[in-house]
Amino acid sequence: MVLDNFLSKNNRLSVTDQNKTKTLSNVGIRTFKVDELEIDEKGCKELQKIIQESRILIVVFTKEYTSSERCLDELLFILESKRAFRRFVLPVFYDVDPSKVRKQKGSFEQDSLIYEERCKSGTEGRRLELLHKVKEWKAALTEVADLGGMVL
Repeated sequence: MVLDNFLSKNNRLSVTDQNKTKTLSNVGIRTFKVDELEIDEKGCKELQKIIQESRILIVVFTKEYTSSERCLDELLFILESKRAFRRFVLPVFYDVDPSKVRKQKGSFEQDSLIYEERCKSGTEGRRLELLHKVKEWKAALTEVADLGGMVL
């Protein structure tokens, strides 16, 4: 099984994704796209199970990727599964320079600043929780970008 983790409003990627899914299916590889799952509490547990059962985890980075807290949280779980279950993670950088992901520059930096700004409001506990999560997201982005991968 292969899990695709990405966020895209880009129609060209959707066409590419459909072709990729069909090709993988033709050779007997089941794929799951995160955006096809209903993500409520039950869906989140289903997604975690799919991640743990998948042998290959494909993370497709687009310029919009870090605008989704859900994608970033899934990235953390993907990396946990990589370590715990020795899964293969393949980063794909779609119209994004891997160094911008690694160093959180461009849209990745802007989204990070937005999350850090949110840390300044809310209760003390919520602020600390979000600040910790932002640090985890940044470390995860660097870790995945350091894996190498495909640049499209």
